[in-house]
Amino acid sequence: MNMKFLTTICFLVIASLFSLLSCKEDFLDAKYDKRKNVPSTVKDYQALLDNASVLNAGQPIMGEYAGDDYEILFPRWQNLTNLYRHTYIWSDELELINDEFVDWTEGFRKIYIANVVLDGLSSLDQNKVNVAERNEFDNAKGGALFFRGSCYYQLAQEFCKQYEPQSAEADLGLPIRLTSDLNIHVDRSTLSATYKQMLDDLHAAAVLLPATVSVKTRPSRAAAYAMLAKVYLQMGDYANSLKYADSCLTLQHELQDLNELNLMASFPFAMFNKEVIFHATLYSSAGMTQSNALVSEELYQQYENNDLRKIAYFKTSGDRYTFKGSFAGSAILFGGITTAELFLIRAESNVRLKNIIAGEADLLNVLKNRYRYNNIVLGSD
Repeated sequence: MNMKFLTTICFLVIASLFSLLSCKEDFLDAKYDKRKNVPSTVKDYQALLDNASVLNAGQPIMGEYAGDDYEILFPRWQNLTNLYRHTYIWSDELELINDEFVDWTEGFRKIYIANVVLDGLSSLDQNKVNVAERNEFDNAKGGALFFRGSCYYQLAQEFCKQYEPQSAEADLGLPIRLTSDLNIHVDRSTLSATYKQMLDDLHAAAVLLPATVSVKTRPSRAAAYAMLAKVYLQMGDYANSLKYADSCLTLQHELQDLNELNLMASFPFAMFNKEVIFHATLYSSAGMTQSNALVSEELYQQYENNDLRKIAYFKTSGDRYTFKGSFAGSAILFGGITTAELFLIRAESNVRLKNIIAGEADLLNVLKNRYRYNNIVLGSD
């Protein structure tokens, strides 16, 4: 390549740059319109809530590490992050590690989005929301309240003491953020105030949301009732956990008969199957994959041979077992709400209230869809 050619190329490049810089509509002069990215309509706020990769994913996972359903062998445990290693062994040094508490940050990220939606909707002139938009407005507001109340419930299960009526006014709860303004400092509330906020949000959501939804990543009134049942059960208020479990099951009550599924499949359960009331998944973590997390032998042996869950939920891994029965339809762990869970909540509530026959009826209803046909006798022992 001769010198004359190189000189010509350089001249053309420099000339082109000067041409761009002198253009009246030069891209450097273009002004960025921030308003294009600021939600301002009901549809905008609903779109924020429909971001399932944020609001429906990343549910708390630390409880799985701290629980006793799984075993992680030492070589694999060593490869976990500090956070999960310490959580798995219930280390006293957990609070001292520098790793980010993913469950905490993901939970409050969702709460922040819910607050953005609620603040935005409250700023709209509701007198200008016509009848056609009213359902959309209510659905968005109800959805935001559902997500906020649900997130506070999930966070409380990991970062607060068990709710006890006698000590809830003194026990520490969570920082209750009810605005998207991050400049407002919020201290930890009491556990009583935290649970009250959950209930307030979920009760308000139940009034606003549609009874059921076709898109199961969206909250529904059935889902709000389900969450109320879960919260009241956790509080030991069995009359109300019974009431709202029953309200939920009145709206959605179908169960999946395991006799009708291909239980030998890698993932027998379809995503959004008929038992799912609300779809969500746990935070994806390497330690909880099928190759790393072995199912407790004690848990596995509790399933009788005629119990189809023994095939639907588990598969062999050498001489041990791993979990495959996620309702997410994949290796990701399901973290949503199902009708089976609500039948069990209603059963427990009834039994604790001494309604034994009603409790047994719900248990039998679940189990007859879990066992091989004609091979279940409840209360035989």
